[in-house]
Amino acid sequence: MDIGNPEFPPDDVQALEIIAGVEVKSADFPRAVSVGRNNDPSTRMPKRYLPPETSMEILVAGFILTKTGEAIAETTGLGQSFFGAVFLAIATSLPELSSVVSALRHGHEMLAISDVLGGSLFDLALVFVVDTIYAGGPVLNEVGTFSAFAALLGIALTTFYVIGMIERRDRRIFRMGYDSVAVLVCYAIGLAVLYGLR
Repeated sequence: MDIGNPEFPPDDVQALEIIAGVEVKSADFPRAVSVGRNNDPSTRMPKRYLPPETSMEILVAGFILTKTGEAIAETTGLGQSFFGAVFLAIATSLPELSSVVSALRHGHEMLAISDVLGGSLFDLALVFVVDTIYAGGPVLNEVGTFSAFAALLGIALTTFYVIGMIERRDRRIFRMGYDSVAVLVCYAIGLAVLYGLR
């Protein structure tokens, strides 16, 4: 599908590479035309196209991932709550991880941090979608101790990073700030508690 044939100067292509987590090459597209910033031939870049089946593939992959997760959760005895909060969450965060790593490789630390925090904000906003689709009453009335503790754990981890941004200390442990170390320890303890609540 032709997405409007936009022009992509070099800086914009680099941004696309960061978001997509892959290197953009003209050979990856069926056809290209010469464009340039300020009509400068040296900045010619190809027009980009999005395959029409991409959106459908994402939807199908999401459906398969959910069904597979349900089967694994029942087979292993981990429970749907724990499996969804840990393994399914990790699987769906892999594309974001790719974007973060790509941003860091290009030296865009602020973009990487904003991607992580923005992704978390968007995920929380998805509760609105769940609440809208759910046929019963308010969906939060159906959650139990597991979900309540998971929410508190998320608040605690975010608080550590907020404290780190306020204090801005330079001391590090294993190339990580104290806030990141505290988050790792708290996350590990939180997973143990969640496993017991599953």
